[in-house]
Amino acid sequence: MAVTEAAAALGPLDGARLWGEAPACVCELRAAQRLDDPLAGFVPPPSTELEPGQGLWFARQVCAYVDVRDDREGASVRLQYA
Repeated sequence: MAVTEAAAALGPLDGARLWGEAPACVCELRAAQRLDDPLAGFVPPPSTELEPGQGLWFARQVCAYVDVRDDREGASVRLQYA
């Protein structure tokens, strides 16, 4: 579910990778558009019903590590499950 929520926050994906780093599993999602929100996922959503794109907060609650980055080519989200 955290991957789905992160994907919704990014919008249309350019790519996705999944690999293991014992004892964890890592998923990286990439999109051509930027997030333009340096605090994405750090602030809880204003209501109990998640809107599209607010799922990064949920992802940060259930994953051991979440890294959100913007660069010239777009945005990426890396999720690590322990």
